[in-house]
Parts: sequence; C-alpha cells; structure tokens
Amino acid sequence: MYAFTCTEPHPGVNNGFIDLEHQIRALEKRKKAGKYAKKVKAKVRRKMHEMENTLEPDEFADLWKGED
Repeated sequence: MYAFTCTEPHPGVNNGFIDLEHQIRALEKRKKAGKYAKKVKAKVRRKMHEMENTLEPDEFADLWKGED
C-alpha cells in the first residue's frame, strides 16, 4: 500500500496518511499505454522507411528458376 503523510485533514485520510493506490495504478496504466503508443509509432516509422528505401530486384533471382 502506498501512502503519503498529510498535514491537513482530507476526505479519506487515515491517521494522517492518504491512500494513493488508485493514483499509482492510473500512472502505471498511463505508462503502459505510452509503451504501446511508442511501439505503434516505431512500426509506422519502419513501414515508411521500407517504402522509401525499396530493394532493387536481384539480377540473379530468375537464374535458377527452371531448376527443381
């Protein structure tokens, strides 16, 4: 349980401590959401890079097509 000391009385105060578990959980959720957004952004950047820098077809790709 996470708690901070408080000098002034507030609703939900127990013996001078404020229970902030819900706020900490909210911060953790925001952090996870930030991770997801970062991954999506990286994926989009990678796709854009691949589209801008396409590989030229290999000149020897069809050399061995008839063999099998």
